[in-house]
Amino acid sequence: MRRLLGSFERSLSLLNSIPDGVIAQSDSDQLIYMNDAIAHMSGYPSVEAMSNVTVTELLSRLQIMNEHDQLLIATQLPGYLALSGQQVPEHEFRYFNVAADELSWLTLKAQPVFDSNDEVQFTVSIIRDTTQRKQLEARTIELVTERERVKVLQRFVNDMSHDFRTPLAVLSNSLYLMQKNTDPERQQAHADKANHQIQRMEKMLEELLHIARLDENKVKFQLHWTDINAILAPLILEYELISTDKSIDLKFIPESEKCFAHIDQFQFEHIFTNLIENAITYTPNNGKVTITTGTQNGQVLITVADNGIGISADDLPRIFERFYRADQARSANTGGNGLGLSIVQRIVEEHGGQVEVTSVINEGTHFVVRLPI
Repeated sequence: MRRLLGSFERSLSLLNSIPDGVIAQSDSDQLIYMNDAIAHMSGYPSVEAMSNVTVTELLSRLQIMNEHDQLLIATQLPGYLALSGQQVPEHEFRYFNVAADELSWLTLKAQPVFDSNDEVQFTVSIIRDTTQRKQLEARTIELVTERERVKVLQRFVNDMSHDFRTPLAVLSNSLYLMQKNTDPERQQAHADKANHQIQRMEKMLEELLHIARLDENKVKFQLHWTDINAILAPLILEYELISTDKSIDLKFIPESEKCFAHIDQFQFEHIFTNLIENAITYTPNNGKVTITTGTQNGQVLITVADNGIGISADDLPRIFERFYRADQARSANTGGNGLGLSIVQRIVEEHGGQVEVTSVINEGTHFVVRLPI
């Protein structure tokens, strides 16, 4: 064993010029080799000062922790596991860098060393400080995130400037024509058009404020055990006039007379106001919009299905993104600003539920809201 160790130490002497720490141990607590890098990482003045240091003492300085920030003992580290002959893959840990006086990151890889009889004589552990790499990764993620924020902000500014410019232009033109016309009917038509654009801008502002309040956790959800059929039935009735104008068959089909879930009624109504309005808006004349309620696998299911124009497969994965609009021209005409479905998804998640969507172009769209019972 001494000859083997001597040969091994001559080889390891070359490693003193590299920044990675190297240790060798012959049992769970005995160090038989250390290089300069591990002495520096653990705060010892030199390798010589570590001549009687045990693995336990080294760990007390490095304070190696797992992903739950729990301090590890010698028997939990790769070096000890490798003593049984295991091939231990590289692991990443947090540790206290004594030299830098800060929490840092390291990777630790252990390899057993066998004698001629294939018996483990000792293990070698390579310890690499990966703090700079982790910091670089974190900065890269921050930069990518910041770029995405800038892109979203730029898109938001462009969209909002366009979205407000259009109704403002219509409003200005309607007011001008009201002043020029003396015919009461024409004046009323221009007034109605102006009023429609004012309502459109109000809706956009309401959605902007709503998503901002949700982001800042300023919306306090008051969940109560509620019959959702009793909420949806009158809500759907409010859209009968609009659906009749388009000859759309609007139906509410509850699976049972009552269907209970814990909901915040105001926020719940906001979800289905958005989904039902979208369904009617994007369903052509003589189409169908059906709202159903029921239970399945311990969940309440509410569906809003239409046979309208549908959403393309490319757009479908992105419809819940903020400010994303599947059809820019279509959204401009209807006043959508790409926030409605983002708000829907956020409110559903606050209820502990999920919202799913399937759609086929020219065949229709099917939204499903799942809530825990």
